[in-house]
Amino acid sequence: DPTSLNPRSAQHRWELIGELALKIGKMNLLESAIAALREQYPTEISAELLELRGELKTVIGQETAHERLRAIADLLSSKSDLATRCSLAEEMRNQGLPEEASRLLEGFVNLSRINPLSTLYLECLAVARRDQAFRDALASAAPAVRETPAILWLIASHAWNSGDLDTASSAIERLVAHSPEVAQGRQLKIQILLRQNRMEEVRAELNEPVEALDWRQTEEACRIASLLAHFGYIERGVAFAYRLFLKHRDEAPAWMTLMSILLSVGQKEGEDSTARWRAETVAPNTAVDIRHDDGEKIFFIVESDPALRQIDTESWEPEHRLVRTLMGLKIGDHFVDADGREGTVTQLRHKYIARLHYIMEHYEKRFPEIFGIRRMKVDTSRPDGLNQLVEKFIEELKTHRDSVEQEQENYLRQNWPLGMLAHRLGHDTIEVAVGLARQGIPLKVADGNPETRENANRLVQENAHKGCVLDLLALWTAWRLQALDVVAEICGPIYLPLSVLDRLRYRRETIDHSASDGLRSASYEDGKIALLEVTPEIVLSWRDDVDALIAWAEEHTTICPTLAGEDLPSELREFLRAGNSDLFDSLIIAKHSGGLLVSDDLPTRELGREIGVPGVWLQSVFWVARNQ
Repeated sequence: DPTSLNPRSAQHRWELIGELALKIGKMNLLESAIAALREQYPTEISAELLELRGELKTVIGQETAHERLRAIADLLSSKSDLATRCSLAEEMRNQGLPEEASRLLEGFVNLSRINPLSTLYLECLAVARRDQAFRDALASAAPAVRETPAILWLIASHAWNSGDLDTASSAIERLVAHSPEVAQGRQLKIQILLRQNRMEEVRAELNEPVEALDWRQTEEACRIASLLAHFGYIERGVAFAYRLFLKHRDEAPAWMTLMSILLSVGQKEGEDSTARWRAETVAPNTAVDIRHDDGEKIFFIVESDPALRQIDTESWEPEHRLVRTLMGLKIGDHFVDADGREGTVTQLRHKYIARLHYIMEHYEKRFPEIFGIRRMKVDTSRPDGLNQLVEKFIEELKTHRDSVEQEQENYLRQNWPLGMLAHRLGHDTIEVAVGLARQGIPLKVADGNPETRENANRLVQENAHKGCVLDLLALWTAWRLQALDVVAEICGPIYLPLSVLDRLRYRRETIDHSASDGLRSASYEDGKIALLEVTPEIVLSWRDDVDALIAWAEEHTTICPTLAGEDLPSELREFLRAGNSDLFDSLIIAKHSGGLLVSDDLPTRELGREIGVPGVWLQSVFWVARNQ
């Protein structure tokens, strides 16, 4: 009976009616709730917020929603109901405005105990990449707040995103100790150990039955399956990937993971790699193709695992009447089933191999917009059938080349940072710089006027050995010139973002794939296909060089997390929040540490100058060194 409620409870009643109407799609009821709230509580924002949520489902886009949310926030006063403030902040967080949400809650949150409001506030700070504010809030929070599973996960994931692996490792260890059954926590722990190059501890984690955990994110589960296979647990990795494929047939990662594991085993073990998965007779784990004499064809898999049979209609129990009839038969054997129908066994494969063939046959049709594998047909009935395939291949190489040239033109014309070009081409700045130089395209290192050189010389000398921050390309160039000791002598201690080491380790891993057979690639140059082949010996020398640089960096530099202070421009913080690129990590660390940025990329240094970060290029450092 609403007439018996006090005004606050009556307001909550209408808010609840509106929320429920929104969830079940009763738009007329939602409109009634909005109208009642507007009439009875005209100074509150409940009606505006409900109306916005309703329109988000139908008529307005994100930009308009952001404008409306900011306008609603302006209606709040310091006396507004805390539940309403929390509700608005939650909606802002959900709609991609975590920074505004955190500021909306500032000064209204009690961090002495855990509750939805304190959790929401800390989450908004972390997601908004208000890194220093997040750390300060954690420091002021009660120990009981910091040690709850939700906050431990927040600390670990925030530290992971910012490159503070020690903090991430400490938090995730406590979380896993508290909740060892949570798959997401175990996966992040393994990822942290990998990023720290602690491989024996990774093996110890994978030695546990991690595939039996409740994996709710398909891509995380696929990552675990791939790691199991990579670290030698091949049968477990394939079995897990097979289960994921059956369970998530509408998701491309599940297809690609199973295929990639099976093909990688082939690459590592040679022609006999599938010996463990041969099928010579009808038996458990065998995929069976039969053809009845009347022309009917049947395919099924003899599956002993009832859990797999529940998610795959083509998997039959070994006790099935037809399966019992066929048990032990080979390809070409004749049979008579229980109904008197005769037929022949036409094909036997292990179930993994059968699924591999299925993926290779159907992936492109099933996921035409998700790059994975391509099927290219050759018309063997025509003398020029192979030539047609080659022409198509040439056309694709030309298209790729045109695309690269267009991106390079954008880099030159729009004054992009080199890292932006690298990100768009899917390479690191080392590869892109080498590619530009090979074509005779000059890198945008400096503008070349005397005033700029003199200013750089002054910055190096004023730095007075206080330390410098190098980006990936500057580190690599100085390493190849055997001049990193000179940089340290002139500029002081060298600081690197963790992402620079990540890039080097990924580079090393990519090179290592070609260490045994060498490297082969094709491109389109001057109207012809250019084939590049590099011997295994040269590839090994590349790998050893990267290994040596990684070892030098780990011993002689300080690896820093990429933390955003409150003085970082909102555009850069938004770039960090998006998490799509490590493009400005070195610049942000220089801003945070007060060190001298050393980068051979003029646009990056120009951006640094705008936010108060002094920057020079390598040659200016060498100039000072030569003069000394």
